[in-house]
Amino acid sequence: MKQWPSGRTSAHLIRLLAVVILCTTASTLQADLRTQAIREAAEFVVKKFSKEAAGETVESLTGKITALATRHGDEAIEAVRRVGPRAIRWADEAGEHGTAAVRLMARMGDDAVWVARDPKRLSLFAKWGDDAAEAMIKHKDIADDVIAAGGKSAARALRAVDGRNARRLAMMAEGGELAGIGRTPQLMGVIQRFGNRGMDFIWRNKGVLVGAAVVSAFVANPEPYIDGTLKLADAVADRAAGPLAERAVDRANWTLLFGAAGAIGIGWIAIRTGALRRVFSKRA
Repeated sequence: MKQWPSGRTSAHLIRLLAVVILCTTASTLQADLRTQAIREAAEFVVKKFSKEAAGETVESLTGKITALATRHGDEAIEAVRRVGPRAIRWADEAGEHGTAAVRLMARMGDDAVWVARDPKRLSLFAKWGDDAAEAMIKHKDIADDVIAAGGKSAARALRAVDGRNARRLAMMAEGGELAGIGRTPQLMGVIQRFGNRGMDFIWRNKGVLVGAAVVSAFVANPEPYIDGTLKLADAVADRAAGPLAERAVDRANWTLLFGAAGAIGIGWIAIRTGALRRVFSKRA
């Protein structure tokens, strides 16, 4: 005789079936919305970028955007909407950095083209993120080598300064002055924090900052130097005075030691001399 599931088991099976149906429905709905978004993007691009999209139909462009979104995620839809059909070509040409290119174009539109079209810049963006992209877009060719040498901290410093100070920073990097000063990440942090004021100060004092003790004092507490409350010359003087003071203390210690030893010696001689005199006096 066939046995029917118990009431508790039946309720469990019904809930499980409901979850499966709900998930399937949600997945289908999401797919439908994605398809609709892609088609709407294709229609928008055909109208807005009519010259670039010449020869494309809504159907053909829908297929290309779908393929791009499958490879690089749904940000591809926004990238094509903002940049046009060129976004598809540049994402393909970016190779391993295609997803990074798509993300940047989706977020920054035409401004991203400066980075997305160049393999070196795209590689810097993929490695160092939005800070690098924004610095390269802001300062164009000036930024590339500075970021390549200084990484994320250099990118953040470049974002904080104007064109003149970006050129100064590039000159210091190219001329080896940054390497000569050392403590580059900390210097970049000062520029990021104080912007043009910080870079102006570093540029004017790049010769003095070469001293290890001076740059250490500066990056540890830059604001008083930038504001003029303290002078780097004071840090130089303190550095010079340090060893002199140590040597003076050493000399003072040795002088004290020899003085004490001499006093002990003289006292001992005096005692011995007095004792001998008493002995001879008794014999006489």
